Amino acid sequence: MVEFFLHQHEELFRELRLCFSIDVTHPNNFSEDGFFSAGAINSAFLLKNILLEKNYVVVRDVGTEDKAGLMLAKILGGNIFHQGDLGYLYGFKNHPFERSILSSSLAAGAFHTDFWARSSAPDYVLLQCVEPDPRHPYYSRNQVALVSDLLDKMYSVMPEMVGALDGIELPYAVGDKTAKVKLIDYIDKKPAMRFHPLYVADNLLDESHFFGGVPVHSLVSIFAQDVAEDFVLNSGDVLVVSNKYCLHRRGEATIKFNGGVSDWCGRKLNTLRFSF
Repeated sequence: MVEFFLHQHEELFRELRLCFSIDVTHPNNFSEDGFFSAGAINSAFLLKNILLEKNYVVVRDVGTEDKAGLMLAKILGGNIFHQGDLGYLYGFKNHPFERSILSSSLAAGAFHTDFWARSSAPDYVLLQCVEPDPRHPYYSRNQVALVSDLLDKMYSVMPEMVGALDGIELPYAVGDKTAKVKLIDYIDKKPAMRFHPLYVADNLLDESHFFGGVPVHSLVSIFAQDVAEDFVLNSGDVLVVSNKYCLHRRGEATIKFNGGVSDWCGRKLNTLRFSF
């Protein structure tokens, strides 16, 4: 697991909190130029280089305030992605009876990238833990699988897939819309994916999508489990993960009933997406 302890970088830690008084209703209008000291900028530069090299990083001790995640993304040089009706930053809790919104349900998620249907998907996903799972640290654990590790393992076990995946397009269905999305691209000579197995239209698969009788999206999911890093976010921790060079997911979540069926608590997250 790749970690960065923010409290060890005092200037960045302190100056990020000074940003909480800034109006970031439109965060892309805010410029960090001239606001942060040289020491804070150097710490942010170190963090950005870790992210560029490793493709994901867990930043400890960022804080639980909504602006903490926003300002961290901004100082990394991020152009915050507007998520339609969700705005720039979306906060949500795991819900005991949720079925349609996958991120809020208690079920374990699938390894995926966000906004996979968009050719201009955001570069990074930021997940900020506001309140941990009631059964922390054993539930709601996060997993990240590097695409390069996934493919290396897949090709070592199934050599017949070498080169065969490069041209594959998966059919997806969302509501009454269908689209084909290329599984693998190469960006700066590194393999990248756009992928979400839960939306694959199984009825539109053909023989090119099967290897050894198993559909390719199932194989990707299985090999992602094999190579994934598994870790937990504490309250105030942030995961920043590449939305191209990594797949990510959350494990099974729990809730705690405090009284009646409508009185419960669960893990609470803030999420945003950004690009350099």
